[in-house]
Amino acid sequence: QGFLMCPGLRVGMQDWVGNLGVSRDNGKRARSLTIGNQRRVAMKRLKRLMTVLFATALILVFVTPIGPLPGFFIGGKSTPTPAVWADTSQVDEISLRVPGVLPRVVIIWVVQVEGQLYVVGSKDSGWVKRIGQGAPVEMRLKDRRYSLNATPVTTGFTAIIEAYTDKYRPDYPDIVAGFPSVDESQDAFGVFRLDSRSS
Repeated sequence: QGFLMCPGLRVGMQDWVGNLGVSRDNGKRARSLTIGNQRRVAMKRLKRLMTVLFATALILVFVTPIGPLPGFFIGGKSTPTPAVWADTSQVDEISLRVPGVLPRVVIIWVVQVEGQLYVVGSKDSGWVKRIGQGAPVEMRLKDRRYSLNATPVTTGFTAIIEAYTDKYRPDYPDIVAGFPSVDESQDAFGVFRLDSRSS
């Protein structure tokens, strides 16, 4: 009674079932290897991307000026120096490119007194030391670039410092509060007039 399977067929069935199990195991391993390879490739790509982003960030920090950090490139459209500067009372910052083995671009404040443009900086700062007793510079004002000479101020120092602090005190009271007094400023600050190179 019942179904009888011949020994040969039974052995064949066992081999087939066994092979089926091996095939399934091999399939699982293959899928695991494929997923593992995909993950490794994705991690390599992510590492490359992070390396590129990090290198780009370093270039931006060391090549372009960001806040107080100096850079090398100033940009802007080269423009002849005007006979009379337009009003800059609403201009907070300019970019100034100063000479050196590697020229430096800094973002600084500017003040206008009797039509002339002046920049002020601590005598300990690198850009002030580079200008020293006068040097050719480039100024970027908005999207325009001007080739100028930075000339140390020897007269009218007090009026320039007062105009400078009056301009920036409303928007930057904490910074201006830390400035030395007008009497002490001559020893602490370098003040330069920005003149046309043709003058």
